[in-house]
Amino acid sequence: MIFWITMKFWPWLKKYWKWILFPIGILSVIIAAIFGSKVIDEVAPDQKKLDDADKKLDQEIEEATAKRDAALQELAEENQARLENISEEQEKELQDLAEKPIEEVVAWFDNL
Repeated sequence: MIFWITMKFWPWLKKYWKWILFPIGILSVIIAAIFGSKVIDEVAPDQKKLDDADKKLDQEIEEATAKRDAALQELAEENQARLENISEEQEKELQDLAEKPIEEVVAWFDNL
């Protein structure tokens, strides 16, 4: 009996194997889409918080850089007469100070 079923089933399986795997593949894609979207939805709120924190940090960095540049420009305008009489060594030091924090820049101008 088992031999007879196997002898009839094997040729049918060889002929129609694609029609068995195709629905299984489609079903797998549907299941992955359903459960995959739930996983993405669960992770998304944390990612949104991180994105908001990144944007806030970027904005704070831009504001701090703008304040530093404005303060540096203000100091340069206030001390323009001094800046015209500086030596080459002092000019090189001034260029280096443009990259440093504002507190160091203010201290440098006070020492001129």
